Amino acid sequence: MPAAKSSTNLEGVWIAVGTLAALALFAAGYLAWRIHGRFRKNHLRVPHERLNISSGQRAEQPQNSPCAFFSLPRELRQLVYGRVLGGRRVRMFMKANGDPTKHQVLHAYSNARSSMREEDILMPANKRDAPCVSLLRGCRQIYLEAWPVFITQNTFCVDALDLRDILGGLGDFALPHIRALCVHYNIFPPNPGLFRQPSLYSFELLRKMTSLRVLECQFNENPLDRFGYAREVWTTGPNREFLKSIHNQSPWGEIVYGLTALREFSMAATSRGQVVALGSEWKELETNIRVMVC
Repeated sequence: MPAAKSSTNLEGVWIAVGTLAALALFAAGYLAWRIHGRFRKNHLRVPHERLNISSGQRAEQPQNSPCAFFSLPRELRQLVYGRVLGGRRVRMFMKANGDPTKHQVLHAYSNARSSMREEDILMPANKRDAPCVSLLRGCRQIYLEAWPVFITQNTFCVDALDLRDILGGLGDFALPHIRALCVHYNIFPPNPGLFRQPSLYSFELLRKMTSLRVLECQFNENPLDRFGYAREVWTTGPNREFLKSIHNQSPWGEIVYGLTALREFSMAATSRGQVVALGSEWKELETNIRVMVC
């Protein structure tokens, strides 16, 4: 009887071990599935080569009612394209539609450029002015004439963490044509890692923007930073000295300096929906970069 009881106990132990192992495997699989779903946006495949639509078979055009729009001189058509597609600040960001396990979706809104700097920074909701991108689907000729207007005459405002997904989504072929970019960082003051390792935010993507003339860096204060870490981190000796040399002795500064077409640079900060002062040390950095590249 004692031997039988021992055998029963051993069998119970093995069952318990097997159950725990199965639960562990299930938990590991579930966690991997959640992580893959949450972060698979980082593995999006973006187009590198532009589809050539200028060649190929053309649709037959009606003979009795030709399009009056194309009877206008090209210069006038360009003015129309500029009015309906250009002159805007286009804010683009990735957002999950309620389920973090699914692909994140690109959201966008836009405002007309304003003569008031604060409106350009905050982009108030009552000033929305969407470009008529549906025009690009009108026909092949309109697309070929108007697409460069959309890319070159707008300021694209993108979160730093989404630079590769959003700008890469436009296509690598589009990057050399972008002329104005505003990069949003959701912390102020920024972490030193932003300047020491710009690749963390895909900032090196700017190297491909050979026509970039306007670069803005907007820092939006994180309301969750209740303990003031973002401010305290710059009070230490090494970081305080590093701040003075970011413009010419950091990988981030090297990328900015390499933008040979750059003519305008600015920095801005917001907190709780309001524009706030940068602080003397950050204004000095802004001035140093302007002197360096402008």
